[in-house]
Amino acid sequence: MAMVQRDPSPPPAPTGAPAARPAPAPAPSPAPATATVHRLDEAALWLRRLVLGAWLTGAALVVVLGAVAVALVGGPVLPLALVAAGVLGVAGGVGWWFVGAGFRSWAWLLDAERLEVRHGVVVQRRAIVPRSRVQHVSTNAGPLQRAFGLVRLDVHTAGARTPTVTIRDLRAGVADALRASLLDDRAGDGR
Repeated sequence: MAMVQRDPSPPPAPTGAPAARPAPAPAPSPAPATATVHRLDEAALWLRRLVLGAWLTGAALVVVLGAVAVALVGGPVLPLALVAAGVLGVAGGVGWWFVGAGFRSWAWLLDAERLEVRHGVVVQRRAIVPRSRVQHVSTNAGPLQRAFGLVRLDVHTAGARTPTVTIRDLRAGVADALRASLLDDRAGDGR
């Protein structure tokens, strides 16, 4: 018995009618030239460096208390103090650089189709939220953030692998404008 091979292409369209072909899926478009990449305000850098300074001050206090305890039992204080000062100095320098690099890595853009957020020094993260998926937008600010005029913006999405996309340490006015822009689009869609 002979096998009949079938042609996988659709049968030809009747004469005079255009052939029906499925439309190709649109490729994800890169950021359009009109979209502006936004960076965090310098106040965010100083806030983060203030927090680093607080941690280093706490570590220095532990070192001083340790040196006092060693001195009380008659141990060698100077060599331990020099090693501890060196470790704190290196940690402070690396921390200062890392905070700056982390600050410079934060970027976000908003165009007609989506919100894109990028950040990370060691592990670089990129979150893209189609505007149609935005459910609600919330802001949050702790006492230090309020002192610097900064807020955290959380964009909550529907049906996404990442249900919340966060932009830390935005100026309050910028966060309010971004929030209004994202929510105005929803109102215009009749949702």
